[in-house]
Amino acid sequence: MVRYDSKRLEREHFLFNIPDHDIDSLSRILAHDFSQAGIGKRPYLIVAYSMGGVVARHMILNYLSCSNLRGVAFLGSPLRGSTMRDQINNDIKGIVPAFHRVLSPLENVAISNQDFNQHFMDSGFPLSKLTTFVDGSKHEADNARFLALGIRYICLIEAKKTYFHAVGKKYYFVPRSCAILEERDDINFEIAHKTHSNLQQAESREDQTFTVLQGFID
Repeated sequence: MVRYDSKRLEREHFLFNIPDHDIDSLSRILAHDFSQAGIGKRPYLIVAYSMGGVVARHMILNYLSCSNLRGVAFLGSPLRGSTMRDQINNDIKGIVPAFHRVLSPLENVAISNQDFNQHFMDSGFPLSKLTTFVDGSKHEADNARFLALGIRYICLIEAKKTYFHAVGKKYYFVPRSCAILEERDDINFEIAHKTHSNLQQAESREDQTFTVLQGFID
């Protein structure tokens, strides 16, 4: 297992994991770690979870020799971006101003969404950084380049939404439309009863995550 640095911001470390390095620098660091560990001298597979899949794809395209790479398994990776941050921001900006009007009725002033967002920007809890944002438009070229390499791959997709207590709603971290490279039933697998947070965990040999990955490796 190879880990990459994904330090959390001081004021948000207890809520959201937000990488403080860009994809390119993480990819270079990871490629160096691969080289130091001797990965690539023999046939190998990459199993990448969440943003690790985006890092792995960039590393493969720019810093890694693929002569012995036999396949990549993407587990809940936002290969086409992710819209979750925008969804949460839109919901929160509508919910909290409503609470503001209830809790502060004497002010007789309803805070606007823009003012509310600015308030949190000023107080150190920016809505724009609630979750890591991945712009899908930036990934189209990388996806095309990856597919052109002809590397075997599969995509595992969360089938269950994650409940956010602060918002009171459920969301897909990486919905199917964002987690696949192309529409093919033989390489895209929705993992039943799994949210994004436990998609990579196999509780037993009968667990769907285990069986799909085992079939890919075999």
